[in-house]
Amino acid sequence: MSARRAAGDAIPELDRSCMSLRNTASDAPTFSHRLHTDAWSLLQATCDYLDVTFSAMTRAAQTDGALTRESFMAAMHQTSYDTDYGTLITFDEGNPYGWERFRVLEADPACVLNDWGCMRSATDWLAPTS
Repeated sequence: MSARRAAGDAIPELDRSCMSLRNTASDAPTFSHRLHTDAWSLLQATCDYLDVTFSAMTRAAQTDGALTRESFMAAMHQTSYDTDYGTLITFDEGNPYGWERFRVLEADPACVLNDWGCMRSATDWLAPTS
């Protein structure tokens, strides 16, 4: 079960922008990994978390005029981010992790994205049951 991107998923503009920003705002070598590789997935997940965090910080500062732990946590608990690739990211008292949809991924050793293959979706998105 996973909430991560899988080989074959559509690539949202936000993901492309994240990679462009990383390549233009850094002195590091250009990120040249192919789409849907493990390195690319890690970069995109980091961008998602930063986007959610900075959005909550902005909402907290606009609401209270100052950013405090309490105002930040209240803003995080208002997070509901439906990604273009299919998962839903939310935070609340009962879910500090952020993912609300999962799917089964399976290894595809014939995939040429990584030396070991890649992960492909075996199911549609599923919501956890309580």
